Amino acid sequence: MGSSAHPHAPRSRWWILFPIALMISMQIVSGLPHPAAIIEVPAASLGLRAELLELSEVEAGRLVHLLLNGLHLPAFVCLALAWCWSLASWRPQATRRLKVAALICFPFAVLNELSQVAVPQRLASVADGAANTVGVAIGLALYLFVDRWSKKVDA
Repeated sequence: MGSSAHPHAPRSRWWILFPIALMISMQIVSGLPHPAAIIEVPAASLGLRAELLELSEVEAGRLVHLLLNGLHLPAFVCLALAWCWSLASWRPQATRRLKVAALICFPFAVLNELSQVAVPQRLASVADGAANTVGVAIGLALYLFVDRWSKKVDA
């Protein structure tokens, strides 16, 4: 790590593999059949105990679907934060990190959603795509805020 690197940068440039692995994982999960398909599968075969929550199998499936849909925004917040942080050892200036992270995350947010068209029992949703891109925007803004705040604290 050079003297111009950000003080909170990862110690190794190999950390760049972390957001790449995160993107691969997100794409793999997006390639699975839609969670609503769980409604058609008996809960017992999934190891779920719907009766513990006093839910019918249909209600349990809908609950799983709702929970998984709620993960779009926080997943993409985390992805944007991971890219900004891991790029700190490569690009010391925050504005450059944000630009590179944005150039990676925004297209991925859209393409990740669009790729679901090719997956059986899935479809691309404008709402999910919007949640993905809003998550990226929040992650970038949060990183910028924390970066500026940490510079004030460190000064």
